[in-house]
Amino acid sequence: MDDLFLFNATILKNRFDLSQTNIHIKNGIIHSVDFDNIDVINTQNTQIVDCEGKTLLTGFADAHLHLFSYSSSLNQLDVSYPKVKNINQLLNVISNSIENSPEDTWILCDGFDEMDLDNQLSLDILDKISKNNPIKINHRSGHACFMNSLAMKKLSISTSSEDYQRGLIDRDDNGNLTGWFFDMNEQISFLLRDKNQEKRTEINISNTLEQLIHMGIFYIHDASINNDLEKWNICLEHSSSLQFSPSITLLPGIDHLDEFINRGLYFGYKDKDMMLGHTKIIVSSISGSIYPNLNQLSNQISKSHKHGFPVAIHAVTQDEINITLDALEMVYSKNNHPFIDRIEHFTEATPEIITKAKKLGVNLVVNPSFIYQNGFRYSQRIPKMLQPYTFNYRTLLDSGFNLAIGSDAPYGNLDPLINIQSMVNRKDQLGNIYNGNQAISIIESMWLITKGVNNVSTEEIIFEKPSVGDKANIVILNQNLQNIDHTNVHKLAIDVVIKDGFRILS
Repeated sequence: MDDLFLFNATILKNRFDLSQTNIHIKNGIIHSVDFDNIDVINTQNTQIVDCEGKTLLTGFADAHLHLFSYSSSLNQLDVSYPKVKNINQLLNVISNSIENSPEDTWILCDGFDEMDLDNQLSLDILDKISKNNPIKINHRSGHACFMNSLAMKKLSISTSSEDYQRGLIDRDDNGNLTGWFFDMNEQISFLLRDKNQEKRTEINISNTLEQLIHMGIFYIHDASINNDLEKWNICLEHSSSLQFSPSITLLPGIDHLDEFINRGLYFGYKDKDMMLGHTKIIVSSISGSIYPNLNQLSNQISKSHKHGFPVAIHAVTQDEINITLDALEMVYSKNNHPFIDRIEHFTEATPEIITKAKKLGVNLVVNPSFIYQNGFRYSQRIPKMLQPYTFNYRTLLDSGFNLAIGSDAPYGNLDPLINIQSMVNRKDQLGNIYNGNQAISIIESMWLITKGVNNVSTEEIIFEKPSVGDKANIVILNQNLQNIDHTNVHKLAIDVVIKDGFRILS
């Protein structure tokens, strides 16, 4: 492997400042870091790169994504707004896919939001365009889906089917199925699973891991509620088979925690580039009432803590966050907890909620790309009085919270640069600004999306700066962050990606 010298780079010194450095990489390892000079031995095996002051990072992290769902979405029809603006366009996209698909082929769609369209989607409308192809349309939130009658028949779902523990099969006043399913993705995915689809998903996992590396994302947390031992083994197999793969922290779903415990795995357990993280719990009110209730939730937290696992709790709305904080307080009052738990999303963060959460000392994983994806929706759908307390990153940082950044892909945008833009300019995909006074600086944003993951990990996984002896995992941006302001943050791009000393992208 060639010696690689990187001159005149700027690196993140801390959350607010940059400094200059030169780096020598030898055999894939950082051989020396010197803030003044490096002696270069000019040979045919030496590469010299003048970074021209551009900012060098030790890689991006995504502290909350859904690896299997994102991989599956790559094979699905994108029916999100503004690509699809009305019911007719939606039906045309599906009909065109049906025309090019054999009978009985599943037509899978993603990104649907009925409130974006002019008319409501109904079971009758969907059944009319396809008698021979099962259709499943995922809601953009990831918490609902819509299926035609044939799809429900294929999955043996009928009026006599029972609701899932944390979900709801929607029915009309006469008890007939409407086609809507809420918070039942785990069960439906299980019903959909067959050998061919499993194989296709596994192939997509490898493709997705390679895609992440090319985007400079070297560290990920898979925060899926259905993470079980099988998914651990699939991720381990595919990450191990690739030359370059991100480090994966898998959060076991609360319903599958016993599988890991019985296998002798524990919080922080490592196998190659895989690590076992917090227990994932979902608090949801999508079915009309909050599940789990306070006692159920406190029992889930206590069980996880008993086995040495801190928890990562999905909570979006005021009510969901409040019951989460109440359950944590109940558990903490009974036991000395050596863990720092995390709350995922924490979207509706009113002053009262911030005070309660700060007292408990929880860490937060937030999703800036939701501003880019959905800012125009939030402006219309979130009550005006509540909007100032949503995605309020400036307030959360000033209140002393530790933040980590997650894309929530495929429900948010995977691109770390989109997440940075959303923190800095607060613009949605249509150019509207959402809560502009909650913007944070470019350097702060870059720090959070690289170093913030350390706050919610079993250990420091991204070092604060390149150090001698570390693997050479480096991303070089196209600009010096000192020379760019919030109005030009959209011009940021990646120039070079170096993984384990190899130049992946340049």
